Amino acid sequence: MNQGCSKGNKIIGNPDMPDDILVDILIRLPTKSLLRFKCVCKSWCSLIQDQTFIDTHCDHRGHEANKKNTNFRLMELCSSGFQFHSVDQRAGISTQIGPSNRLYSSIGFSHPYTPSCNGLFCFLAWTNDLIVCNPMTNENVTLPRPTFLEGMQSSEKRLVRIGFGFDVISKKYKVVGCTLRHYLHSPPKVEVLTLGDRSWKIVNGGIMNPSRVLDKVVCLNGVLYWLSTPGGRVIRSFDLGDEKFGVLSTPPSIRFSKTRHWLGDLEGCLCLIDHDNNIVDLWVLTICSDKQEWDNQRIFLPIDSRPRFYPFPVRKGEIMMQSTKATICDIYHYDQQGQVGKTIKVTGLHPFMFLVGIYDDTLVTLKNLYVMQN
Repeated sequence: MNQGCSKGNKIIGNPDMPDDILVDILIRLPTKSLLRFKCVCKSWCSLIQDQTFIDTHCDHRGHEANKKNTNFRLMELCSSGFQFHSVDQRAGISTQIGPSNRLYSSIGFSHPYTPSCNGLFCFLAWTNDLIVCNPMTNENVTLPRPTFLEGMQSSEKRLVRIGFGFDVISKKYKVVGCTLRHYLHSPPKVEVLTLGDRSWKIVNGGIMNPSRVLDKVVCLNGVLYWLSTPGGRVIRSFDLGDEKFGVLSTPPSIRFSKTRHWLGDLEGCLCLIDHDNNIVDLWVLTICSDKQEWDNQRIFLPIDSRPRFYPFPVRKGEIMMQSTKATICDIYHYDQQGQVGKTIKVTGLHPFMFLVGIYDDTLVTLKNLYVMQN
């Protein structure tokens, strides 16, 4: 195979196989296999690192995931740091994947975490460094330190707000952050860093003030969203393209509470999750011609389910919640009427953890993304 790969820029595994057929085969393979295949030859390595191939592979994987594939990846935050799991619904087992490395150690349950974006995630380490990493390739980069982290005390880390996402216009990743340390005296300054730049820049026109420390900052289609104070009654946004703030109205019928509302991602759509005992309301946002509309799906959980807290959607028709039993999570399969027809109990998780959300591994190489300018 190496001999076939050595002919110019041709992507050849077999001289009799057209390149387009080979590419069509490769995009169907799992990320882990493709990362190994980068060692086959230079042309394969170049192909697998090509952004067009990465995008095509990601699109194909998302399309397949929406079919009958019941497996998915899970990202959790426990007292010792971040962990990544592969969930097999048929077997009801969660298996830890990726490196078990203290690099991913967090500062505990008060950690201002952010979900992953395209298989990468950004977090504030115990050293006060902001780190972007790809846990599947074991790559990481330490970002230049922003102004809002200067002089930060350990007790103040819970006041840090971080957003991380992908700008669909420039095709670059950006980190957005601020601290609420001096919020009572003056509005916090929001800073933005584009991966690859040396320094952060200040953006005006808004603040990042999620209602609670553990609120997610969700990135969808190049826009960051978070529930804002007071009481989480407003959804604020930050467009990573034009770097401007915005506001979304919430469903008028919701009675907001500090303990039962969350933002999430349901197959690429922003959703507002309303959880009250054994009833979960999924409000899914659709935007068409600058007109926004919230569609409601009410889910009736079994009376004896005793869910713990923090539900999040796996995909349409499936929602996952932590059980009152420490190492078990429940996946509820529901129909269009919101009736649960099947409950799957998943074991193998950490006994003390928060579910961060769905995680997709990626071919993205930080070495190519993050090149410091001279």
